[in-house]
Amino acid sequence: MADHTNCRGNTNRSRQGPASPKTSSLFIETRIEQAMELVKSHLVHAVREEMDCMRDTIVQLKMRVSQLEQENAALRSSVNNSQPRHYSTISRCT
Repeated sequence: MADHTNCRGNTNRSRQGPASPKTSSLFIETRIEQAMELVKSHLVHAVREEMDCMRDTIVQLKMRVSQLEQENAALRSSVNNSQPRHYSTISRCT
């Protein structure tokens, strides 16, 4: 980001003197804009880092869900094969 403070400040000072209210106001406005841009860039960086972390977590959770679904299917099939028929019917009614 270019520093426009010096260019604007020097131009205004040569016309209006070193302590003019307009120069001070322009300097303050420029510094506020710079500070806001800095805050914005830090926030964007922090949000991007958090999003990357969340994406990684989502991938891990999807993998875990897939594993649990496979385990669940295997357990259901083993229970259905080893269970007596009457017990299977009773458990579905409740």
